[in-house]
Amino acid sequence: MLTRRHLPHRAACVATGLAVNVRAHTCPTEDHPCMSDPEVSMTRYRSAAARALAYLRGHLQADGSYGPQITDLASYYKSPYLYLIAGELEECHHLLSYIGRQFLGTDGDLRSSPALKSGNDAYDFYTMYPNTWVALAAQKTGRFEIAQPACQHLRGYRDTATGGFRGGRADGPAGTAVDLIATSAMTLLGLYFGDLDQSRACARVLRRFLERQPDPAGGFLLRMRPDGELIDDYPAELAPYYLLDARRPEQWYFMVGYPLAVLALLHRATGDPELLTAARGYFDFAAGCTGVQEFFFSHKVGWGAGLLYAITGEERYAQFAAGVCDHLVRMQAGDGRWLADMTPVFSFDQTAECAIWLREISALLGAAPPRVS
Repeated sequence: MLTRRHLPHRAACVATGLAVNVRAHTCPTEDHPCMSDPEVSMTRYRSAAARALAYLRGHLQADGSYGPQITDLASYYKSPYLYLIAGELEECHHLLSYIGRQFLGTDGDLRSSPALKSGNDAYDFYTMYPNTWVALAAQKTGRFEIAQPACQHLRGYRDTATGGFRGGRADGPAGTAVDLIATSAMTLLGLYFGDLDQSRACARVLRRFLERQPDPAGGFLLRMRPDGELIDDYPAELAPYYLLDARRPEQWYFMVGYPLAVLALLHRATGDPELLTAARGYFDFAAGCTGVQEFFFSHKVGWGAGLLYAITGEERYAQFAAGVCDHLVRMQAGDGRWLADMTPVFSFDQTAECAIWLREISALLGAAPPRVS
């Protein structure tokens, strides 16, 4: 029997909140030049992020919740990171305290309730993903009573054969496959938790994903068997979890944006030129995808492009990142939200994330780039 997670690609995206109608969320009356005036563009991005933060802050209660009707983990897990980078430290602590009380189990897992990860079915497949956001924000804020058990739980998703990470429980929908976005997330956590060995092991898996693609012009396979071989045989109704189709628009582009970004960050940490080469490879694939700058879920690709610009000073990366940001600003609702016609499970999630990347990318593009010989 098919559930929402077993729908064809476009329907599955909508059902899980992992796609939107781009035209319905575009404001054609506004003009958003792509880096024609960099200072104007940076101001636009920061202003859009501020509107999003104001919308979320307007719902924040004294107990750190967004109110008694908003009880799903998906509505909360990205918010602490946004408040942190926006300089709203007190609000960040309130949210983390609520998350710790409401969602953190004795095993270090984060769940909406003991029987439910989230009302967003995508997190049945990517069980560990929300946990990585909370662990990162808690670590950076010094909330180690949350960060440490959350990180310890996440290490349980490691595949010992490859060094990569599964997206969920081995006995759940994700199975035993090594997942691209889960491995990317744990590359980043390794950096922030002082575990470079973990980050390097994950990076080797990310490079293997890139190098083993059988048809890079056609698409990018997203999952790997424990023997290191990419999975190219999967049910058609589960395609979004296994393949980013480069020839079709409205794909989950963040799947390749995350490894692009974390490889660039690990290059910063280690100076390893092969990591920068791999990051460039992920960017080149993403930039060649149909409609990549015209769809909502390119935000992590924009972040990765911004990092490549900060590292290399190459203008093409800045132009790409700005194009992503311009599209996000066009899609923002007047009250500051993204996905304003969807429930808080989806709209609070993506409002926080879009504001995060607009702030991060504007900072990367606004910083003076290094000289390029």
